[in-house]
Amino acid sequence: MESKPHKNLVVYGLIGLNGVSILGNALTEFAIPWLILQMTGSPTYVGILLGFKFVPIFISSVVGGGMIDRFGGVKTSKYSDLLNFAAVAAIPLLFVYDQLDMTLLLLLIFLSSLLDAPGRSAKDVLFANELDSKNLAKEKLNGFNSLVESLMDLLGPLLAGVLISLYGVVNLLWFDAFSFLIPLIGLIYLQKHLSKTADMPAQKANFKHFWQGFEFIYRHREMRLIVGLSAVISMAISVLIFIYLPIFANQILRSPIDQGIIMVFFATGTMSATLLYSFLGDRISYQALLSIGYAGLAVAIMTLNFANNLWLFAPIIWFVGLFLGYSGPLEATYLQRHVPKNLRGRVFAAYAGLRQLLVPLSMPLVGYYLEFIAPMQVVGGQVKMPNLMLFMGVLLLAMVAVYSWQFGRKTSQN
Repeated sequence: MESKPHKNLVVYGLIGLNGVSILGNALTEFAIPWLILQMTGSPTYVGILLGFKFVPIFISSVVGGGMIDRFGGVKTSKYSDLLNFAAVAAIPLLFVYDQLDMTLLLLLIFLSSLLDAPGRSAKDVLFANELDSKNLAKEKLNGFNSLVESLMDLLGPLLAGVLISLYGVVNLLWFDAFSFLIPLIGLIYLQKHLSKTADMPAQKANFKHFWQGFEFIYRHREMRLIVGLSAVISMAISVLIFIYLPIFANQILRSPIDQGIIMVFFATGTMSATLLYSFLGDRISYQALLSIGYAGLAVAIMTLNFANNLWLFAPIIWFVGLFLGYSGPLEATYLQRHVPKNLRGRVFAAYAGLRQLLVPLSMPLVGYYLEFIAPMQVVGGQVKMPNLMLFMGVLLLAMVAVYSWQFGRKTSQN
């Protein structure tokens, strides 16, 4: 029989492998906008290509949950990391031989995203089932897991900014590609130590099976509203991190290192929030945390609209990270408590897809808006900023008001 410390080390091992995977994604998300701007100089192209990146995330969420329940979390996670490695490595390889164009870049972005959502959901399922099998405290370990994710979100952009400044964006992508091999190799070793119930048993999948995750969410009114809130937040944060900030750093600050510094402030805010949630999350109702925290997030996003230099942008985005940071463990705990084990793969994947649904729709529009309607520019020595983040914050605040009106009176967790 395994000792308890060894069992706990398996949980921490899963957290560590998930962290390395997050680091790889952070490097990719930093590098791709800079690569597109280097190749085209067009915010519209950034919006179109990054919007297209999120299309396979939603598509894979339809079949991803079925994949997890059919093949298990281990295989799905390994396939995801392997495909990410191959697709990301192909980008600098083709660039070096002068064979990379927008069509090929679009295809490789699509492939790298194809199994990303089910791969992330598979890691979430493995982690959730491991917690259940050992009867461990969910709030603390979910908080610690999100803390590691936030740490990788902190290190990733700073590392990317330094490497781009020193070696260029193409060489960063080589480093990025190999970061996906570490969780793949680690899970191959770790899988033999997982609890028997941690990896979902194989099930026969059919068309209806793939849609059961969406049906489960549709039947639960509060979960539908939380998905709606999460979708608006994902849109606002994706627009901020993947388009608004890279264009600001590229065209106004003209420094990838400054973008890395801003992202350090953002990640420090999220880490502070996850630390607080780890110790206080079980003492406050999740309805109160959602209503108050997301309202604060909306106000912080609106305030970003008026940040036109590094030292205004950085502290404000710290507050964005602070109010955003606990949302990951909060939503993870909510799902773990309300979704039956036999449906977790499908529901987790469906949830991940639905929360990203607005992103591919908004990205091309935002790119066009920032290039042709309200571009960031210096006029008479003054930086002129668009009202984009103001619009995003107002929309989120309206969604928070709807949620608070429906569920704000509850004072205890279900």
